[in-house]
Amino acid sequence: MKKIMILINDIDPNIYVDNIDTSIYDTTVVYQKPVSKAMENKFKICIEKYNVYTWIMVERKENLIPKAKELAIKEKFSTIISFAEDMIIPTECLKKEVGIKNRYEEIKNITNKFYQREMVSKFYPELSTVAHKIRDKKDAEVIAKNFEFPGMLKPVSMAGSRLAYKVESRKHFLEVIEELAKEEFFHTDFILEEFLLGSEWYGKENVFFDDYVSVESIVSNGKITHLAVSSKPIIAKPFRETGLVVPSTLSQSKQNQLYEAASKVIRALNYKNGPTHIELKLTPSGPKLIEFNPRAGGPVPFLFQTSSEYPIINQIIQSYLGEEVGKFSCFNNSSAFFSFQVGEGEKVILDEINDKVTFEDKNIKEFFIFKHKGEIIDPAIGTSAMIGFAYVVGETPAKCMEIRDKIWDKINVKYSESKGFKNEYKGDS
Repeated sequence: MKKIMILINDIDPNIYVDNIDTSIYDTTVVYQKPVSKAMENKFKICIEKYNVYTWIMVERKENLIPKAKELAIKEKFSTIISFAEDMIIPTECLKKEVGIKNRYEEIKNITNKFYQREMVSKFYPELSTVAHKIRDKKDAEVIAKNFEFPGMLKPVSMAGSRLAYKVESRKHFLEVIEELAKEEFFHTDFILEEFLLGSEWYGKENVFFDDYVSVESIVSNGKITHLAVSSKPIIAKPFRETGLVVPSTLSQSKQNQLYEAASKVIRALNYKNGPTHIELKLTPSGPKLIEFNPRAGGPVPFLFQTSSEYPIINQIIQSYLGEEVGKFSCFNNSSAFFSFQVGEGEKVILDEINDKVTFEDKNIKEFFIFKHKGEIIDPAIGTSAMIGFAYVVGETPAKCMEIRDKIWDKINVKYSESKGFKNEYKGDS
């Protein structure tokens, strides 16, 4: 029996502890105290369902690592796993400290988008843009002199499209930098790179999906097992993700091209163990790296759990232990995660929203609304600006999109512009 520990912050625990093989693993779950009644109920149900696991609650997210360390010193764990973006590296650092097989040296820089582009450009230049690192206003002024606009400005390390800007000209770029400096966002570096133009890989009949995808994979001892290409619904302005749908409707030959690109990114970054979620832009000259994530995409495990027989959490655990990962066969149907976004790139205030709506539809697996009338939605915080989300299943991707539209109609959101800095360019100079 192998003792494993899973760290969960304020996210749905069912996704990350689903059907762990109790004949192999003795599981301890350390979790953050839920911050909402809805999440509290989810944890209660999950704890009752998986009462064979050991459940330990801590008050706040920052208490997770100290509690995990305390437990790991007292008992011998085979591995410790976290799924949240900002918990991955601290967890690997902890494992290194307490002498558990870890990925710290190989991933300590890996979530840095500048580092990703630097390494991928070195080995596979066709997959990456040239990125310029910006640490402060002085860097920005120097880089702006010779950069060919438009460009894409984004933090090196934040997730969910937070503080991502298309900058159309030198003047606009410096205006955005000035605004970021005022708001004290320069506690992190930024990168400026070419703004990539996408192309229609799906065909002219496509009305659902945007010009980027994510590739979901698991790596164990350097052996790459690709699971799926996920199609992405049209983004909300400026760059807010609105969901993820599997399986992709791209042709198999195009999916194979994306798998090959993902394999190259994984090799360039010398990534050896664990799940990956790699976002790629679909351009006329081929796929280009948007970002590499050394984790499963947030909703990805749930989509596999609802639409396939693949034991994805068990496979992820095996990859952390350096054990062989099983191949994925197929999806039984289509499955999707949708985040509901409002506004056209500006701050808005919610004038009306049906935040009490419920559904009795077996195809809607999860549905939450957590914004209310009078709240301000700021697109600068990226995908986190969502007013709610849903997990759905359907016979086809088109059916999933149809269910999404039904949910959207029921939410019945009305909003108006709020005062504040706009994350969208309106002019030129």
